[in-house]
Amino acid sequence: MKKSFLFLVFTLTSINLVKAQCDLSFEYVNTGTNMTAFFTPLAASSIYDELGDGTIGSFYTDADGSFICAASVAFNGAQIQLAVMADDSTSPEKDGFSSGESINWFYETTDGSIFAIAPSPNDNFTINGISFIQSASITEIDCGGGDDSVNGDQCPPLDFDFVNTGSNMTLFITPPGASALSSLGNGTIGVYYIDNGGQQLCGGASAFTGSQVQITAMADDSTSPEKDGFSAGETIVWKFEDNNGNQYNLTPSPQDGFALNGISFISGISYDAISCAVDVEGCTDA
Repeated sequence: MKKSFLFLVFTLTSINLVKAQCDLSFEYVNTGTNMTAFFTPLAASSIYDELGDGTIGSFYTDADGSFICAASVAFNGAQIQLAVMADDSTSPEKDGFSSGESINWFYETTDGSIFAIAPSPNDNFTINGISFIQSASITEIDCGGGDDSVNGDQCPPLDFDFVNTGSNMTLFITPPGASALSSLGNGTIGVYYIDNGGQQLCGGASAFTGSQVQITAMADDSTSPEKDGFSAGETIVWKFEDNNGNQYNLTPSPQDGFALNGISFISGISYDAISCAVDVEGCTDA
């Protein structure tokens, strides 16, 4: 029941995530290195029968947790092949997928509606690899249109519950980093991964009282069918909620991708306030 509640909270009330999914750009950069994703006739027909004409794209997450397109193609129901772009390691910014990173799939219909696509198999990114997608499930993204807001600027509480999968990465916020964050007061820090449905789920959390802190970020358990933790190379999304319910997106420095059994020493943190004072349908008290 807790898992269902978590899915509901992030689907309906995570304003930043809703905005990210509803403001998708299907333009992408050809970095010269890729993985091939092949939607077989069976998968293509199942998508088309439900959604009709549109555009399908694969999206990685950048350092801010935003969805960025790495391949897209117009779709009319026939089998399709996409060259999903890898990150160009010679450029400073992340402009494609890292090895082992989860692939997020989205579909935009001709009327502008957005859907999350969960393919099967849902292979992670592999340079020069190929994925033959046999089927796909579809979830509509609610892009709002209502006229309700939550407690003025305050969002519903973040969910810091996570599953201990037995494998992890250690994130250590050193005294300089903790000092930079201490102006926000006491609260809880959480790190979030993207699941197969494009939702942000907590992969680790720790109370924060102004001093150095250690967070254990959980890896995906490959023996279970659902994605329940971070994939290798996946971008780590950081959030903070103070004891008064105010919420912030955090940008640590350095901002390392997830590495199994790795350790990251964070020496600096910047932050931006999260506001729910926008019109989003379903943004109500949990």
